Amino acid sequence: MDTKRRVNKDVYIGILFALLSVFFLWESMNMHPGAGLFPRVIFTLFLILSIVVAGLGVRKTFHPALCTKDDFLLSFRVVKSPLLVFATIVLYVVLLNVWGFYISTSIFLPLFLLLFGERRIVRIVLTTIGTNLIIYLLFVRLLNVVLP
Repeated sequence: MDTKRRVNKDVYIGILFALLSVFFLWESMNMHPGAGLFPRVIFTLFLILSIVVAGLGVRKTFHPALCTKDDFLLSFRVVKSPLLVFATIVLYVVLLNVWGFYISTSIFLPLFLLLFGERRIVRIVLTTIGTNLIIYLLFVRLLNVVLP
């Protein structure tokens, strides 16, 4: 009996994040030993968790009874929200280098709040102003840290 087995999406996601973890773990090796310790620990844990996700995906591939109806489907509907979050963060990083912290944060924070369903304009404005104000008071005034 020749039945074609569909690979569970967790296998692909686990492999993708394992590869990303290895890349960032490799990059953290170029950092100063003291400064690189935290990223190495985090990416090692991330790598272990990615391998666990991939392993569970392999298990679901060989034991379809463990799966739900949508467990094999990797559609745009499933990945739309994570892709939008990733694109918003990339936009923030680019704007951070171009326009600086306060302007970039003032653009990023409302976009992020809208992306997660907040529609009340007053709350979005107050959150944006409050976040910038608290960060300014804490880092610039209290700790004398210059933000980009």
